[in-house]
Amino acid sequence: MQLTPVTSSSIAAVGYDLVQNVLLIQFHGKVTTYPYHGVPVELYEEMMKSNSIGSFYAKNIKGRFPNEPLPKEGGAGNEGDSSSIKERE
Repeated sequence: MQLTPVTSSSIAAVGYDLVQNVLLIQFHGKVTTYPYHGVPVELYEEMMKSNSIGSFYAKNIKGRFPNEPLPKEGGAGNEGDSSSIKERE
């Protein structure tokens, strides 16, 4: 899945899988990608249109949808760190 770079102080890139309703987020300074399962497409679209993607994520995504970092071998766009890294804002 293709990640789209975004303008945010905390989030570097975002992707969305329409078939599985999975939001992918990559934070600045991290090579790990975090998938958030069950995110409705409408919520993804709202986030992409919001004035602050990082604030929208913190209020509407973080802690509300199940997620685990994708390991290096399993994640498109992951190049490097395969260790479990806690998400940050």
